[in-house]
Amino acid sequence: MTALTNKARTPRIAVCGSINYDTVYQLPHPLEAHTKVRATARDFVLGGSAANTASAIRRLGTDADLIGFVGDDHYGSRCLKRLQSNGVDIAGVAVDRQTSTGHATVLLSGSDKRIVTFNSTSGVWKQPATSTQINRIQDASFVHFACPETPWSVSLVQEARAQRIPISVEINGRHLPHLTEHATYAFLNSSELHSLIGLRPEHIPDFAALRDTLGCSEHCSVIVTDEDRHVWVYSSTAPALQFPIKPVRPIVNRNGAGDYFNGGFLWATMRNYDLETRVRSGLGAARNRLAGAW
Repeated sequence: MTALTNKARTPRIAVCGSINYDTVYQLPHPLEAHTKVRATARDFVLGGSAANTASAIRRLGTDADLIGFVGDDHYGSRCLKRLQSNGVDIAGVAVDRQTSTGHATVLLSGSDKRIVTFNSTSGVWKQPATSTQINRIQDASFVHFACPETPWSVSLVQEARAQRIPISVEINGRHLPHLTEHATYAFLNSSELHSLIGLRPEHIPDFAALRDTLGCSEHCSVIVTDEDRHVWVYSSTAPALQFPIKPVRPIVNRNGAGDYFNGGFLWATMRNYDLETRVRSGLGAARNRLAGAW
């Protein structure tokens, strides 16, 4: 595969997007309508796709710059402290005094996972990126986007393109044409794929079906994680590839496993490893998350 690192200095991956403070509840069974259930456990953790992905990249040994926003509150302070303890560079995280830090309530029961999010920082996504955030993009070797398509994220994509820095995108069930059209990689899971095009991974006829729906270019590879079954890779240069997933038992922490997969994949990408090694690296990071090691 083509080498992606475009800078001679030590590789750095900038990760742009959400930073949340999560409340995670373990439930004895999935929550049904008009019912009450007593949780068996509760935990308060750092969350948000961008924060999780940056933490995974740093745990694997590559410098990670997080670019995003938190509110000027207790939860934002706790998120920043946790990110620093994970070794993530937070110079690109702006503290906004007019909003509160995003929060997610996560309900876990076996393989069932339900998330309710609240993010009052949505207004800041409509503004252009700050000069510090632009500088962090300029210092990066690769940029990953885990955020909505907004004036803020589009301005960062434009800067990455101006600097000829490759990017990847977490689609997360959303149409992001102004991001995916420039992406080298696009990540999503099988549920998100089904919500966007109504098909499971094994029923995708060819890359063109994904390209037209997701807005990818011919140079993009689409990575689909299918729960504990397979990872599928679609590109214009080869038939669809699938890699088996070895299930993790017992699962200790399902929250953020997909983000950790993305981080592990990108970590191996920066080392110019072959595709199979990139997938295995992503699966290894996800397993560590699921097993509670990370």
